[in-house]
Amino acid sequence: MNRFTRGITTTVARLKTVKDSKMSGVFYHQQQPERWAVSLLDKLPENAPKKLVCGYVNTASPVSTELYKSLEQNDEFIDLLQSVVQNNFTKDQHVIQDAFFRGEGWIPVMDERAPQTLGRAGDPDDYLGMVLVEGGGKINASTYERTPTYRLATRDNGFMKLSPALDKALREALKVETK
Repeated sequence: MNRFTRGITTTVARLKTVKDSKMSGVFYHQQQPERWAVSLLDKLPENAPKKLVCGYVNTASPVSTELYKSLEQNDEFIDLLQSVVQNNFTKDQHVIQDAFFRGEGWIPVMDERAPQTLGRAGDPDDYLGMVLVEGGGKINASTYERTPTYRLATRDNGFMKLSPALDKALREALKVETK
């Protein structure tokens, strides 16, 4: 009796996580050989809720400087981000200072990709929202409105960079969502 041995080899893509070398706290989690989830978590739980993922990029190797070209923003993450911002923007030192400087009127709640001089308008892609400041620089927190122009990654200013207060609040919210 002849025995035939047939060797079968399969190549299984080793799904991995890559830390961004230029942006602190940004990670790429391989989903498929050329599809990566962009996250602020170093470990993405199996079957993680979609809101833990900032967005997706289709590439063999993710590069932070190219995110503006290919990032598919995740609306569920944007909703979580906006919820965190709405509940914590009054702790943002830039908002506090801008409110004091302007005294009254609508002011932007911005990320810090391209910090603006107080009282000056920045890029609308960097505006998380707007809030009304009333007489004497008093922030009316209930008037916060998110802006539809916000983008997680832009050509000129790169990937989202929140103020220390908002970054801390967002990372805490993400950790709560992993449990």
